[in-house]
Formats: sequence, structure tokens, C-alpha cells
Amino acid sequence: SAAYALGILNDRRAVSPLIGRLRDDDVAVRLNSVQALGRLKDPRALEPVRDVAKSDAVGSVREAASMAIDAIERPNPKRDQ
Repeated sequence: SAAYALGILNDRRAVSPLIGRLRDDDVAVRLNSVQALGRLKDPRALEPVRDVAKSDAVGSVREAASMAIDAIERPNPKRDQ
């Protein structure tokens, strides 16, 4: 999906649009968006992804959100230089 591709491209401009897709009706869109945000590791996504981890109706999306939180919180040597 487009969300998956945005995460792979590692373009920080994708963070806001991906955050906007976290409440999409389509489970696949939410899942791909949360995974892409985890790959981007942008701290702006932390609170919205935490909300998904707590409240999404689908277990696989909540689990992916938890993994994304771990990725976002983990230090990124390239970004922190």
C-alpha cells in the first residue's frame, strides 16, 4: 500500500499523512500506517501511535502499534548525530 511505501522511503514529510490514516476504516491502511510510522521513528508519531496501541479494535493493529512505539523510542544513531 501507499503507507507501506512511504515508510520505506524514509521521508519525514510522510509522518503527518500517516498519522491521519491511523483512524481509517480499513484495517490494512491502519496496520500499514502504524508500521510505516515505526520505521520512520519520528517522535511526532509517538502519542498517536500510543493511542492506537490502547484503543484500536483489531489486535494485530494494536500489536503493530506497540512494536512501532518500541522502534520510535529506541535511539537512532543516524538521526541523533
